[in-house]
Amino acid sequence: AIVTGGAILRLERSRVLETQVVPVGDAEATWRQICGGYTSETSCRASNPITANVTLCQAAGMDQQGAYDTPQFGGNVRQCPGSTRDTCVVYQGLNFATTVNGVRGFQAPGGDFGQTCDGYCGSFGLKCGDAWDDLGNTCQPNPGTTLTCSDTGFLTSDHVCTCYALEALLPGDAVAVQAFLSSVEVVDTVIARAALAGILGIKASVALEGVTVVGASEGISIEDSSLVADRSTFMDQSATGMVFRTSQVEMRETGVYGSRGVGVQGIESSLRASLCNISNNTRQGLLLSLTELEMHDSVVSHNRGSGLQAEHGRLRLERTVLGPGNGKS
Repeated sequence: AIVTGGAILRLERSRVLETQVVPVGDAEATWRQICGGYTSETSCRASNPITANVTLCQAAGMDQQGAYDTPQFGGNVRQCPGSTRDTCVVYQGLNFATTVNGVRGFQAPGGDFGQTCDGYCGSFGLKCGDAWDDLGNTCQPNPGTTLTCSDTGFLTSDHVCTCYALEALLPGDAVAVQAFLSSVEVVDTVIARAALAGILGIKASVALEGVTVVGASEGISIEDSSLVADRSTFMDQSATGMVFRTSQVEMRETGVYGSRGVGVQGIESSLRASLCNISNNTRQGLLLSLTELEMHDSVVSHNRGSGLQAEHGRLRLERTVLGPGNGKS
């Protein structure tokens, strides 16, 4: 992984490949790593107690009265083995809640709480790094099932989520190109198979030209940042093609294809797109909340969800095709 802090980086005509910690979605492997084998939650807690004085779950306020409808850990929220000062592993049964930690569902990163770990972690100001389906309302993963941070799990009421502080992802082994308080320019470069994100920007300025990001969990994820993507392609991500929060984004001649989740997701941001193609994504082509969109001379088609779903934002579309082949737009 490439980490920049307070610096200027230019990456040109390069390949960044295979950046990951454990295989994406391999919950059983993660559990074995935490517990020293595939054991029950009770056995795992006994042999691997949580030793941090204050874990990230606690620091984020998940154990506080009023953070949700039940006080302190227990009931709908339980801290799981593997939680440390920098990592929060948590069982949460709040997928159907309309408000968590004072954040309404449509405002949470990840959409309507969307019954996703993206939404749950985001409501506490954290970033989802992993998710799994629980076995019998415990922290233990359900064998043979897989989830990503943006998956609903077919509308189940609970998940086990692994959340990180945004800064905890810097440095990290599962993000290919990372920028924090930095300026990054990536030109004519291929980024492939990053476990968490191909590109991660936090309080950064990111410029992409002729970049291809393929096979990551999220193609690019930025927060409190600016992004210009020119002649770039995001394809076949296991979760979301592009995610931006409280950011300014400009896309020109850029394609987002084949994501297993949403193509482009924006929260409290602005997006200007021209000559773009957002197609063949499993969920919505564009999912926007509190975001201003200007789009022209573009195509949004053949997304299984709606082509464009927007809540509490402003839209201006010119010479743009929504369809054919989308769900309801």
